[in-house]
Amino acid sequence: MHYDHEYYGRFNFVEILSTFNLVDIAFIKSILDGEEIDYYLRGENFNYIDQLIQPVTLFVREDQAFTVKELLKDLPITYLGLSFKQDLENDEDEEENDDNEQEDNEDDGDVII
Repeated sequence: MHYDHEYYGRFNFVEILSTFNLVDIAFIKSILDGEEIDYYLRGENFNYIDQLIQPVTLFVREDQAFTVKELLKDLPITYLGLSFKQDLENDEDEEENDDNEQEDNEDDGDVII
């Protein structure tokens, strides 16, 4: 995307999100380009050099912010490339399995240490 100072200087840009995840960034760019949304990414090139120092931050025109939020609201965007929701669900499943195993062992008269 070519940055035209005269064109973009007429608009206010607002921050929408930040992420370290390069896959999310590529996916978001393809969506915004397809919808012809004006945006810029701060820190995108730096993120390729040394990840986890500075996240990439997405800015869009203020008058397009609502549209962008609607486009991105259902995406499983992650901050570090990790899905915390999935990790929490896995932890809950493991705890439930541990509880069930304890109950089974208690019923057998086994001693749990």
